[in-house]
Amino acid sequence: MPREPGFICENLSHDGFTNKGAGTPVQWWVCAECDKPRIWWLQAKEGDKVLNFFRGGHLDGQAYLTSDLLHTNALPLRVHEYDWTPEVVVSERTGASARVWVFRGE
Repeated sequence: MPREPGFICENLSHDGFTNKGAGTPVQWWVCAECDKPRIWWLQAKEGDKVLNFFRGGHLDGQAYLTSDLLHTNALPLRVHEYDWTPEVVVSERTGASARVWVFRGE
């Protein structure tokens, strides 16, 4: 499956992991070098079904399923300009929860 570069870590030379959810009830392990998840971790934890909410930048206030962001058709969204956070928000309107990404810009 073709994927959006920068959304997940595919660099085989990267070593080690960091828990972005440390200190919270949510465990979210990512590459220690680039802060991106590995595809196998997303799939094993059903993380490809997670909703992602973007704060700041050009995607401010928008939400996308991880599975939608893994494809090359997501390239124009420039998700690589955002950083994952352990924060989870819940929509007052729908009740859906989403992982928060914060705009870093590049």
